[in-house]
Amino acid sequence: MADDRGNLPTVLLLVIAGLSDWDSPGVTAVGLGLNTALLFAWGSFVALRVGYRISSALLIGLADATIGLAIIVANAIIK
Repeated sequence: MADDRGNLPTVLLLVIAGLSDWDSPGVTAVGLGLNTALLFAWGSFVALRVGYRISSALLIGLADATIGLAIIVANAIIK
């Protein structure tokens, strides 16, 4: 069974949005931005943990965040 703790920030955002009657476009924008930032942070963190130098680790985090940005662009095009 996969570990789903990585979804916790997004789930908490959705719960807060539901409780506070937050509009859908705002939640979507914040959620996509949050997930992009998390991709950068986790990518950099894991790269550092496995032994990459800081500059390489940040580039790996940037590559991960680029995936998040591509998702944001795709979301904008679809809508």
